[in-house]
Amino acid sequence: MHDNYDRYPFELKPLPYAYNALQPYIDEKTMRLHHDKHLAAYVDNLNAALADYPAFHHWSLEQLLYYSDRLPEKIRTAVLHNGGGVYNHNLYFAGLATQNPVRQSSKGTKTARIQTEEGSLPVALSAQFGSLEAFKDKFKAKALSVFGSGYTWLVVSGTGELSIVNTQNQETVLPLELCPIMLVDVWEHAYYLKNYNVRADYIDNWFMVASGEAAEENYRKCLQFVAPPLPEPRAAAAHTASAAIKTDYGPAPFVTDIQKATLANDTYRTALWTGENLQLTLMRIEPGDDIGLEVHEDHDQFLRLEEGSGVVQMGKARDALDFQESIYADSAIFVPAGTWHNLTNTGKAPLKLYSIYAPPEHPRGTVQKSKK
Repeated sequence: MHDNYDRYPFELKPLPYAYNALQPYIDEKTMRLHHDKHLAAYVDNLNAALADYPAFHHWSLEQLLYYSDRLPEKIRTAVLHNGGGVYNHNLYFAGLATQNPVRQSSKGTKTARIQTEEGSLPVALSAQFGSLEAFKDKFKAKALSVFGSGYTWLVVSGTGELSIVNTQNQETVLPLELCPIMLVDVWEHAYYLKNYNVRADYIDNWFMVASGEAAEENYRKCLQFVAPPLPEPRAAAAHTASAAIKTDYGPAPFVTDIQKATLANDTYRTALWTGENLQLTLMRIEPGDDIGLEVHEDHDQFLRLEEGSGVVQMGKARDALDFQESIYADSAIFVPAGTWHNLTNTGKAPLKLYSIYAPPEHPRGTVQKSKK
């Protein structure tokens, strides 16, 4: 039996230790409530958000969060909030150790012992922050600065630089293109039963059970981190759609799954259907590219995004684009005749859209593989 901890339908990932294993630093009741109630609610809500969207059931949790700009606007916020809650909590619980040896610090207090082999995380921390104790002081100060609820993270950038960052609520560091090494949950539900409102005491206790081995393993993985691959449409859906875009089917009667055809299109522009008074084209705009500023004097235009995110601009003159809106998957755009307009891809993935012209704009059978 395969456990679905990383894809829909998501399951509650069990703790890798007993509920009371972290005592006296984190109490059993807090662990039960934190895991069985709070995390479980995020898992349930994430499944509910995705239930009616099978096109995303094969996406991993990281892909859902990293490529959230490709999600339908109707579920994007729910997936980010609840998917972030699942991702953050799983990382948090996996980063705690049941048997974490301690040593005496130079200040005379107990602190978690971390290995110091050459090239390890402790060596990098000392190089970045001056010493392990200096890192812990800065990490604690950063965690205390979180206003309300959120997380404090130790992360590494694509250039290998370590830093300490905060996120609010259930935001993750994935959209920031940072790789997480360790994090502390500073929502009050993580510590209120034991430490009340004294977050500083909780952070000190958290350091006593923060796993040096887990952090070391994450650090080594982060040094070789690459962004999660962009998910492709389901093979069957892609096959069905690709068969539908071999040629221009107009002006004969025609029926197709327009979403599948749009998602499967890999050309800049393909005319799917051209009639006497109307034309539908499929389009793909690469990240950072645009359609190009243009105007159609004698006909209206309709565009609909199936995947991706961007910005649309419109105006009465080339140098007076006074209308601007952000657009996402499921956005519909109406361009009146005589209106200058442009559409720019501001996301990480290609924009997949279709456009309807009335009357037709391009020759029947148009297939333009690239913009140039």
